[in-house]
Amino acid sequence: MMYFVFSVLYLPFLALWLYVCYNNSSFVRKIHILMVILVVMKSLNLLFVAEDKHYIKVTGTPHGWDLWFYLFHFLRALLLVTVIMLIGTGWTILKPTLHAEDKETLAVGVTIQVFASIAHVYIDEIGPSNSNYLYLTLALFVVDFIGFTIVFVPIFSMMKTLKEATKTDGTAARDLGKMRLLSYFNRCVLAFWQVKWFAWIYVTGFSSDTDEDCGLEWLIVIIEEIVALGFYIGMFYLFRPREKNEYFVVQDEETALATIHREFADI
Repeated sequence: MMYFVFSVLYLPFLALWLYVCYNNSSFVRKIHILMVILVVMKSLNLLFVAEDKHYIKVTGTPHGWDLWFYLFHFLRALLLVTVIMLIGTGWTILKPTLHAEDKETLAVGVTIQVFASIAHVYIDEIGPSNSNYLYLTLALFVVDFIGFTIVFVPIFSMMKTLKEATKTDGTAARDLGKMRLLSYFNRCVLAFWQVKWFAWIYVTGFSSDTDEDCGLEWLIVIIEEIVALGFYIGMFYLFRPREKNEYFVVQDEETALATIHREFADI
């Protein structure tokens, strides 16, 4: 029931996003279309999780719903990583095309996500009773961590490029807003992934079949889905189609340059 409720919650969110895109159709880019598909995949993923767990609870078997769950889990995870990395590169928002290094990073990130999704399905199927379950779970954690790290590469690369440009092109006033926008996005991604990891590690490695642990497991899942919904809302709000972005307000060049060196000294 809980998964079904969250699945339904994404429908008004999708409707609102379509409304925003329709009202700002002149500023809609390809990334915004991918974001529409991402919300659809997320909602369907949750719907099939709900059906899968319902039939297991009632009949003891998923009756094929697990196949749909795994399919849309795979598509949703793949698309989420793709959207995050494309936004990090500034594709169609800050620049019209991807550079060669952006494409290479994206290819590596997507490939790792494919392996992680396949491994997730396999581990879920064999269950904790398998003698290799712990080792496979640790291996999946390592793969997921590598994929998580690569997700941040285009974000930091874009911020570094913008910072370097301010030294030679005199674009500090224009680029400060872009760097702040990417910085906010970076924090959102980091918070989302931390909650996702904590939930996954607990549910995979520490939960048991006791009533107390089952209750805590459901609570963690609810928190994870609330954070996921909040992340989607935050990401979509930051990069919604619009004519003017409040983060791109032009400031005095010298003030903007000093602010960049102060706020982004570590980049």
